[in-house]
Amino acid sequence: MNLSTKYFGAPLWLWGGLGLTLIIAAKPAVSAVSKAYDLSKLHPDFKRRVQQWLDAVSNAGYVVKITETLRDASRQAQLEAQGSSTVKTSYHQSGLAIDYIVTDTPTGKVAPYKGTAAELKALSDVAQIAKRFGMRWGGDWTSFKDGYHLELDTPIRITEAFARYQRQGQNWSLV
Repeated sequence: MNLSTKYFGAPLWLWGGLGLTLIIAAKPAVSAVSKAYDLSKLHPDFKRRVQQWLDAVSNAGYVVKITETLRDASRQAQLEAQGSSTVKTSYHQSGLAIDYIVTDTPTGKVAPYKGTAAELKALSDVAQIAKRFGMRWGGDWTSFKDGYHLELDTPIRITEAFARYQRQGQNWSLV
C-alpha cells in the first residue's frame, strides 16, 4: 500500500477556482466550499464538538477548511454514483458528519495534494484531535477509507439517525 491510499480512496482530480487539484477522496469542488460550510445546519451537539475540534486544531497549528456539512438525498446519490461514497444514506444527511481539508497556509489556500509524509501526518493529527471530542475518522475505516470525513461516534445507526432527523428536524434527540 502506498502512502496516498493508506487513508484515502482513489484519486480524483477536481477543477476549481484554484485550477486542477488532486483530492484523494472525492470531495466538493473548491467552488462548492462556501455553500457547504454551514455549521448551523449540523445537529447542535455535533456542532459544539466540531467547534471545539476546530479550536483545538488551530491551537495545534493546523488550518482546516470545512468542505461539507449537511447533505441532502440528491447530493448523497450523486456522490454514490461517482464512487465517492458507498452508502445510500449518510450521517451527513442527519447533521452528524463533516468533510474537511487541511490547508497548507494560514490563509486557507488549498494546495494540490502530493501524498507527502507531512500531509499524511497533518491529516492523521487532526483526526486524532477529533477523536478527543467524540468523533470517528473515515481514515480508520477498513473498506472505503475517507481521510477527509469525521462523524459523531454514536451507537445510533445511520438509518435511525436519518429517520429521527426526518421526524424531528435539526434538534432531534441523540438519546
